[in-house]
Amino acid sequence: MKPATIREKRSSLLETKPKLQAREVSERLGITEGELVASECGNGTVRLKEDFFNLLNEFSGLRTAMAVTRNRLAVIEVNGTYPKFQYFEGMGWGEGEIIDLRLAMGAWYEAFYVPPSEDSAGSLQFFDREGYAVHKLFTRDTEFVETSFLPNYSHPKQKASLDWKRDPVDAVNENPEIDQPAFCEAWSNLRDIHNAGRLLKRYRLTHLQGVRFLGDQWAYRTGKESLESVLLAAAERGLKLSISVVNLGTRQIRGGIIPDLKRFGKWMNLLQPEFNLHMDESQIHQVWKVKTPSTNGEVLSLDVFDKLGQIALQIQGTYSRTEKQQRSWIELLNEFEALRIEE
Repeated sequence: MKPATIREKRSSLLETKPKLQAREVSERLGITEGELVASECGNGTVRLKEDFFNLLNEFSGLRTAMAVTRNRLAVIEVNGTYPKFQYFEGMGWGEGEIIDLRLAMGAWYEAFYVPPSEDSAGSLQFFDREGYAVHKLFTRDTEFVETSFLPNYSHPKQKASLDWKRDPVDAVNENPEIDQPAFCEAWSNLRDIHNAGRLLKRYRLTHLQGVRFLGDQWAYRTGKESLESVLLAAAERGLKLSISVVNLGTRQIRGGIIPDLKRFGKWMNLLQPEFNLHMDESQIHQVWKVKTPSTNGEVLSLDVFDKLGQIALQIQGTYSRTEKQQRSWIELLNEFEALRIEE
């Protein structure tokens, strides 16, 4: 669809449904959000250079930011100070006290600055090769963006029509035939949970394929209702949780005591002044209890997959490299054995 046509159709749609978010608009137009945003280049929206790592570090220390990461099932919004990022083995690591991000930089493809509107602060928006948003940074510091940032990071080619595509190297094996005993043994020998992703990649497995191959010793499937049940119980007991929202390019993590769960239709919500998590119950495909070994004991997590079978949400009890996962979290997850589903 040509950019001019996208703009025309977007304008007509918003006249009748002005409260639609960009993602909803793009879905109704049959395009990706990246295509929608790119169509506004030259009308206030600015295409940015592909120097994503240095670009983000321009905002480290910014105290008036909101970090937003979403997928088809969940969206996390955290207000706070943007961290300083380090780059290691293709990953960007930004471990701030409030905003905590892991970035798979190989999946980041295009970036734009979208100017503020009546309903939203200005934002940096990052997209993967297909045009799906991997991360957004919102800031009201318009003066810094316009006077210091954009002169250095605006792309020399301000194109409204871009080549959105899927990189074939990211393809996974749809019907994997692997040495299951060898895979399970390799999993049992993990010493750092961050290496779990590398192991899955080595065997060309998705996260869901991996947990299915692990067997009862390390993983089993639970009912969809276990997500709500676990969050309700954790809030009631005052447990500290580490909650991650995951997409192809970003893992955004928020740790701490969670508030009571609030329901609005199909949406389950955790709402705090500096942190919001919204979960669309209708998009839950499967939920698994997973054990991952580490040098400091096994780490238990509740892994939630969307209807495309992609990992969307991961919930763990807080832990560190020097402290084991809290016993109260392990006991809570073990209580839901009755919700176990045989594959």
